[in-house]
Amino acid sequence: KKFQIKSKNWSYHDYRDFSADVFIPTIKSFIKNKYLNCRVGNITDNILKINSNLFIDYSKSEYISEELDIYLLFRSKFFVGTGSGLDKIASFLRVPMLCINSHQLSYMPHYFHKCIYVPNNYIDLEKNKLISFRDQINPNYKKDRITGRNISKYVTTDEFIRNNIKIIYNDPDQILESSKEINLLAENKFNLEKKDQKLQNSFWNIVKMKKISNNFFISPSFLRKNIDLL
Repeated sequence: KKFQIKSKNWSYHDYRDFSADVFIPTIKSFIKNKYLNCRVGNITDNILKINSNLFIDYSKSEYISEELDIYLLFRSKFFVGTGSGLDKIASFLRVPMLCINSHQLSYMPHYFHKCIYVPNNYIDLEKNKLISFRDQINPNYKKDRITGRNISKYVTTDEFIRNNIKIIYNDPDQILESSKEINLLAENKFNLEKKDQKLQNSFWNIVKMKKISNNFFISPSFLRKNIDLL
């Protein structure tokens, strides 16, 4: 957006920004398994330095078009991304999706056909501790004095700053692990162990949200590493 409408201050969306370099280990791993990896998007900041004929940075291509954007999604085995717009198209096309660096827990897209969802972590800087899922959805915990929204509904950078909250984005290892999970889900080979099913149930009991899709899961690897959030 900052390239398309330069006169507007887009800093209110800065909280969504993270480096595309976090995808590199995942791309290299799937290249080893002979997967063709395609980076989509009509405007991107940096160049992913991956030297392989199984990686295409379509975002830097001269062939970009809205029609090709949609066609590439349609032909994909699965899509990895954030709530950037393309995720809605992937959902409409019923393409399995890995949602990473996900904010707004209250607006979780649990209607997606096949989805592995990976939330961000948050640190309460005043208490120097991770914020649990229960606190994230608590309407009175870190309720913003101006907007009245709680953490699970923040949509501006200022809300995080005013309430002394630090965002911990998904790291390369987490993205790689959850990419393996969505690959299994796309192949109908995704099975939860009993302990993972218990963690899933605990999560849904906390957020008190009924899943619409039976194939929507919080990343098992994320929950295993973040049991304290439950």
